[in-house]
Amino acid sequence: MLSAPRTIMKGLGFYPKWSKHIRYRWVAYSAGVIAIALLSLHSAVPAHTRTSPHHSNNGDGSLNFFSIKSALNTSMPPNAKNELNTKDYWIVDLHRLSGEKGAKSQGAQDFYFEQIFKKTGTTNRYFVEFGFNEPGYTTGGSGANTWSLYDSGWRGLLLDGSRENAEINLHAHYLFERNIGSVLAKYEVPKDFDLLSCDMDSHDIFVLRGILKSGYRPRVFTTEYNANYPLEYAITLIDPTIIDADVSAYDFQFKQCAWGASASALRIVAEKFGYTLVGRVGALDLVWLRNDLIKDDWEVPAFEWFFKDAPLGELHHNKQTSDDIFEFLLDFDVLEKTGSVQKSKEAARVNLEPSGLACFNFGSLSHL
Repeated sequence: MLSAPRTIMKGLGFYPKWSKHIRYRWVAYSAGVIAIALLSLHSAVPAHTRTSPHHSNNGDGSLNFFSIKSALNTSMPPNAKNELNTKDYWIVDLHRLSGEKGAKSQGAQDFYFEQIFKKTGTTNRYFVEFGFNEPGYTTGGSGANTWSLYDSGWRGLLLDGSRENAEINLHAHYLFERNIGSVLAKYEVPKDFDLLSCDMDSHDIFVLRGILKSGYRPRVFTTEYNANYPLEYAITLIDPTIIDADVSAYDFQFKQCAWGASASALRIVAEKFGYTLVGRVGALDLVWLRNDLIKDDWEVPAFEWFFKDAPLGELHHNKQTSDDIFEFLLDFDVLEKTGSVQKSKEAARVNLEPSGLACFNFGSLSHL
């Protein structure tokens, strides 16, 4: 059972992994000490630091995360304080860029890549980007995510359903879980490369799973996520090849607000293969880092923390007008646990149809 101080800390989204002896000493401190520290915040924090965004209140009388951390810092045992101060909060700080727009990416992706690779370093400066919806880096489409890297000397493989450009190694392939491993092998993609960008508005989660199951281990990967789904939904569009559908004449059709996969569905695949969420780019992408690259002194917030200010459940793209969409949707958690496509379809429908989510607010529909 958590003590009052630890409960407060956990509720604030900040719960450092202290060593056992420090943790015991900290638990011994009463809730009264915390209350006193908070009440004396402005006297405890030096005046010059109160004007800093890291140590100020929120302007509405409430205290922000960094203000409380400063107050707590004044009342901790010395060893605990030292351990707290040695934490590296760069991932927390990176979240401030979430809503920015880079000059050479769809959102803030180029900013995230710059900061992440400063911390992790690179191996071969090789990338793979699928869903590259433009003929080149400077024309058309909604924006590539590897443009800035390409301009700085990185090279890699670009894939799209219909576009080709040999000059930048862009090739046309419709991708599925069943063929992605052979496609990457065809173009001699190294098993260990620096960056994977997944964004094809469809069954991305299955293509990602196919890449990881084939033994490829990018150090960082980004996944487009569908913000129409709150975190309690692990929903994805189906990959037709998992039901042995004939895809010889496959033609991509954008499914409006039901595109792609939810954040929680993507989390299942990412964590299963040893990755942790380290960033969210607005309502566009999630950024994942391979676990062996994460250092012990880095403060990595919980998965849910990254969505505290996300517009989940709001309508993005046009809403569905027919319950026919349920033929294409799966509950990915159910699929992972049961292996049954039919049960996964049923679960998706049972969860979404009465949900009241804007995307699936059909009104009065007749069901067969």
